[in-house]
Amino acid sequence: MTKNLFLLLFLLPFTAWSKPSPRLLSLERQLAAVGFDLVECREEKDRDSCLKRFNALMDTAIHMEGSWDLPFDSVRNVSKVVSPDKAFRIFTWSYRFDNDSFLLYGFIQFPEGSREEEVVYLQDSSHVFAEKDPVYKELNPENWYGALYYDIIITKKKRQRHYTLLGYDPGSRAANTKVLDVLWIDEREDINFGAPLFKVYSNRSPQKRVIWHYSDKAAMMVRYEPKKDIIAFDNMIPTDKKAKGIYSLYLPDGTYDYFRLRRGMWVKNEMMFDNVRNATED
Repeated sequence: MTKNLFLLLFLLPFTAWSKPSPRLLSLERQLAAVGFDLVECREEKDRDSCLKRFNALMDTAIHMEGSWDLPFDSVRNVSKVVSPDKAFRIFTWSYRFDNDSFLLYGFIQFPEGSREEEVVYLQDSSHVFAEKDPVYKELNPENWYGALYYDIIITKKKRQRHYTLLGYDPGSRAANTKVLDVLWIDEREDINFGAPLFKVYSNRSPQKRVIWHYSDKAAMMVRYEPKKDIIAFDNMIPTDKKAKGIYSLYLPDGTYDYFRLRRGMWVKNEMMFDNVRNATED
């Protein structure tokens, strides 16, 4: 129930857009109702029925003329983020199985007339990487490390525009996941996920994404601070040395680290607890 409530409250609304058609508004109302049931229904068979209905409604709505101008504010089970340059927006949502594991869904929408393929669907493949996190792999929409995105940061490196994505995955009964990923669009207009922009270790190559797993009973802060141009985050550690790699036992230790943007790359820095306010408060 806690996760369900979080998934509804954590998904923030958009700012106002131009007035959509009555048909589109009707679809939004249906999506809001079915989306609520998708989160709250207790039986998996009922959630499965809601998911099929929800996905069909969303597919219809997002392909309608004028859909780019509808923020879908009332559809609370969907995370909706717009790139800072208004080049695209990403919708992501989740489906919960009875064992409390999740499958994520999503799409990227581009403004009408901006490119040939205006809606690109995302296929969650995070379960494929259950044995080893793909921190050095480049992925694509058909092979997506799924996350519910809640922020986008735009940067440039060697004339290539990058969009750093901050995301959350409710994961499983025992552990949650936070993700820093990178979306970039090449000259052929292909969408790519992952770029070597995260300098996590000084003696290793830059990672293409950062992934944290931690206890389902804990909360982890990963937040962009635009005034300081940093991504601050909780330092997560196992409850004891023998629990290393058992992520259901990882908790915040009260200290914070951060990534600072330097020449188009995110460089990790360690930060003592006494200095956390300098990096996390406005």
